[in-house]
Amino acid sequence: MVNMMKFYKYTFAVLLIILVFLLMPPSNIPSVGIPNLDKLVHFGMFAFLAMTLCAETYLYYKKFPTEYRALSFLVVYAILTEALQYLSGYRTFDIYDIIADVLGIIFGLAISKLIYKTKNKCP
Repeated sequence: MVNMMKFYKYTFAVLLIILVFLLMPPSNIPSVGIPNLDKLVHFGMFAFLAMTLCAETYLYYKKFPTEYRALSFLVVYAILTEALQYLSGYRTFDIYDIIADVLGIIFGLAISKLIYKTKNKCP
């Protein structure tokens, strides 16, 4: 685990930052009055998380992470964050947040894969 944290320190930092934002009491979150904006935020956070994981895997191992392993890990994390929100007592479990998270993860993996393929085709 210590070795993984050495190589994936930015991914762990993003995991932690996302967890803090998702467990923040609703009273600390400014309301902008745009319906479903939180779904876009979930999408963006998890796309960034997936891209960070891919970038660090490439940086340290010079390869793209196995997609099913990355997807599985990140989806489990997304579900756990929703469960923790439910258990917090002041946040709620929302299946649409999980869907937004998963779509963000897939988008982040797809963009990272495209960048990886483009980078490895160029001299």
